[in-house]
Amino acid sequence: MESDNLFSRAKTYFDEKNYTAALINYKKVLPEDLHYQEAQDKISEIEELVINRAKNRIENGDPYEAVNILLSLQEILPESAEASSLLSSIKSSSDYVKQNPYDIEESPEYKKNRAEMSNIANNLLHTFQKVQTDKANLRTSPSIESEIVTTLPIDSDLYVKNTKIEGIERIWCEVEALDSSTGERYQGWISNKVMDKDNASKNTVSVSKF
Repeated sequence: MESDNLFSRAKTYFDEKNYTAALINYKKVLPEDLHYQEAQDKISEIEELVINRAKNRIENGDPYEAVNILLSLQEILPESAEASSLLSSIKSSSDYVKQNPYDIEESPEYKKNRAEMSNIANNLLHTFQKVQTDKANLRTSPSIESEIVTTLPIDSDLYVKNTKIEGIERIWCEVEALDSSTGERYQGWISNKVMDKDNASKNTVSVSKF
């Protein structure tokens, strides 16, 4: 029954073009569910839509935004080989290397997004959250390149002690974590993009959307 509800919820999100929430819910549909194959097809469809959106950003001369889109996708769909391949291609391109990030940071749009991120980060401080994705990497420091402490399963509890904003890409949260499968406790840094969307939506965490 719960799996049916997840499928219905995912379909609603998909129709609303909220592909982040749709993808999260489609991934939680169980293999024994009658809608499982349809959910898998939708996951592939969303993956293609998001990757095409990233490609459009590249064509419009905005490789940094393309990278942001692909990193968001990888937070929920780390197995996406096409996203990984495109990311590598963008980061090695001359357009990405030559573009001055300081030009981006001076733009009004960047400043507006940064202000929104700051507000979200403040609202996340000292709150209890849950891991919403199937797997979430807890890291030693607030960087995608840092060492992984552990991989937390869905429904793991998080208490946010501190936050750090990374550009307009993500908010890193220093957390005390309780593994929902083993009951073990950990401390480390985790992206806000893997947190419970129902709780986070109260704080308008729109940065997680594709």
